[in-house]
Amino acid sequence: MPKSSLGFFCAVLMGSCLSTFNSALNSASTIFGLEIYKIYINRDVSDERVVQVATSFGKCLTLCSFFIAPLLEHVSSIFDFLQGVNSIVSLPIVTVFFVGIAASLPDAFAAKVGFAVAAVTVGIGQFVPNLQFLDLFFICFLLATASMALVTYFPAVRKSLGREPMTSPYECKGTGVVDMTPWRPMYAIGCAIVVLLTLLVVSLQLASAWLFVVFWCAWLLVLGFLLLSPTTTASAAKPAAMKTVDDRVVLGNPISEEEVEVTL
Repeated sequence: MPKSSLGFFCAVLMGSCLSTFNSALNSASTIFGLEIYKIYINRDVSDERVVQVATSFGKCLTLCSFFIAPLLEHVSSIFDFLQGVNSIVSLPIVTVFFVGIAASLPDAFAAKVGFAVAAVTVGIGQFVPNLQFLDLFFICFLLATASMALVTYFPAVRKSLGREPMTSPYECKGTGVVDMTPWRPMYAIGCAIVVLLTLLVVSLQLASAWLFVVFWCAWLLVLGFLLLSPTTTASAAKPAAMKTVDDRVVLGNPISEEEVEVTL
């Protein structure tokens, strides 16, 4: 690695550590405020109070981290340890999210069963010796997905658990108020990012100063192209539902207040 890039690499390393800590802290505070406090503790709480509680919870987690960090001194691999701990939280969320996107029949009860199975199995798997965290993640993911399928597609199992024998498929009823037109330079910018990352890795691995300079020049060019790229115009970005309302107004057709509220 070139000596001139040591400061840059140190800044990137510190930034990645802080961003990882902040993202985990913000996620934990948000989940506690919206999914636990507002649902199970105080349903009539205001949004301002939820923000205050979530902020206080984040401060408590930060203080707890000061006492937990020294305990990791004797851990052989901090990375493997943290990945194993993170899998306890991330696996249930990933499982429910994946099944919710891939299938329309699983209901809230199936999601709770899958969440519980994933959390319990991955927690037990932490005590299995010589089991890599990715293998544990995959095994627990299959078990949680299978449990969700069991309580969704087998009426006898659902009936024995006090649920309706069959669930109705979820239907997404969109109003078309969000423009989904792809951004034209999206593919070019994506390819440029891949090239920049490859160039950065190669320059650091080869400890080549001139390749590092080339990377910075290319980065400035891509940044300038990104800043100067045209965005979608207001007329083109107008959602389909809003265009329909405008067309009806021009044609003189009446629009009810309910339709206006739904459109907005």
